[in-house]
Amino acid sequence: MNEYSEIGGGKVGRNWWFAIYGTWPFAKLSVTPEGLKLRLLWMVYHFAKPEVLALEVRRGVLGVHEIRIRHRVDRYPRLVLFWSYGFGTLRRCLREAGYAIP
Repeated sequence: MNEYSEIGGGKVGRNWWFAIYGTWPFAKLSVTPEGLKLRLLWMVYHFAKPEVLALEVRRGVLGVHEIRIRHRVDRYPRLVLFWSYGFGTLRRCLREAGYAIP
């Protein structure tokens, strides 16, 4: 797999209350074996694979799955979320790229 991208929604910020939120289609997550890239509105966050500590999944509103990217990039906000309607394909591509995701 070279790269897989999916359009969805996202939330990035210091915590749940102080964050920038974008619904579908204002976020895009790109997956490669080298890292992840999240675009949310005008912001772009690059995570090299060693910077990704964990990917956590939870079921959000209306059955949409959210992925929380736990990372070690100090200059990025602590809360980084992405969600989409094509979670099955996204999960498979993350696993193929070598990411551990439940």
